[in-house]
Amino acid sequence: DSNSQSGEAPVHEEVQDNETAVPASSTPTVSDHQYSMNVSDYQLGPVIGFGSSAVVHMAKYVPLQMDVAIKMIELDHFERNRIDELRKEIQVMAFCKHPNLLRNLNSFVHESKLWIVTPFLAGGSCLDIMKSGFKDGFEESVIATILFQALQGLEYLHENGHIHRDVKCGNLLMAEDGLVQLADFGVS
Repeated sequence: DSNSQSGEAPVHEEVQDNETAVPASSTPTVSDHQYSMNVSDYQLGPVIGFGSSAVVHMAKYVPLQMDVAIKMIELDHFERNRIDELRKEIQVMAFCKHPNLLRNLNSFVHESKLWIVTPFLAGGSCLDIMKSGFKDGFEESVIATILFQALQGLEYLHENGHIHRDVKCGNLLMAEDGLVQLADFGVS
C-alpha cells in the first residue's frame, strides 16, 4: 500500500558535483546550487517524454531561470516493493557523479507524485533524434561517438558496483553540444 510508506517525507539526496577538470573558482556554478523542494519554484512546461510509469515535463527552475526536466511518478499506482525500487534509482542517480550519467538535482514527494528533477538535455533521446531526422540510422562515426560516451558512463557504474541493465537509444540523452548522458536507472 503506497499510503503506508513515508510519502510525506522527501525522497531526497542532495547532489553536489565535486568533479572539476579546472581549478575551483569562488563563483558558484549551477551544479553547486541546492535545488528547492518547493513546487512553486518550478514552472511546468510541456510533456517531453513518457515512461512505463512516469511522465517527463520540461520545466523552468525559477530561482535560477534554468530549464530542467521533471520526471513525475504517480506513487499511488505503486506497490511497496516498487517504491523501494524507486528509492534505489534515486540513490544511484544521487551518488553517481559522472559527466555521462544523468544527474539527480533533487527529488521530493508532492501530493501523491514523486518529482525527480534532472538537467534538461535539449537534444532529447537518441531514439527521438533518429525518429525525427535519421530514419536510416546514424553514421558510423556518430554511433562511435555516442557509444564511447555511453561506455564511459557504464564503466563508472561498474567501477562503483552498479549494472544498468537497460541500455537503449531511448535512455541515451543528448545535450545540444553533443554530450551524451545515460538515463533511467530504474532497473540498475
